[in-house]
Amino acid sequence: MLELAEKQNEIEVVDEEVSSPTYAPDLAKLTRHIIENKLPYGVYHGANSGSCTWHGFAREIFKIAGKNAKLKAVPSLRFPRPAKRPAYAVLLNTKLPPQRPWQDALNEFLMR
Repeated sequence: MLELAEKQNEIEVVDEEVSSPTYAPDLAKLTRHIIENKLPYGVYHGANSGSCTWHGFAREIFKIAGKNAKLKAVPSLRFPRPAKRPAYAVLLNTKLPPQRPWQDALNEFLMR
């Protein structure tokens, strides 16, 4: 996104698919916790807390980075893909305490 902001005056971003952003280091720490504490086998959702659209994610990137990029919300049909994407793919973490908000994780990533 930051590279696109340097090259384009306006960036089109899908604004109708809601998902759970996940910072890989947070997921790795959670996975380690599950293994080291010998938690029961099963499905664990380790996404960071909260949800957003890709447009919302891009907006937060530019806010944290202090960029004034012009974003244009567009439907997913604007970017055809071989696999159909769900409109709502938010993961619910019901077995463990919530992870930190995705905005905090994104801030850590961008400020490295």
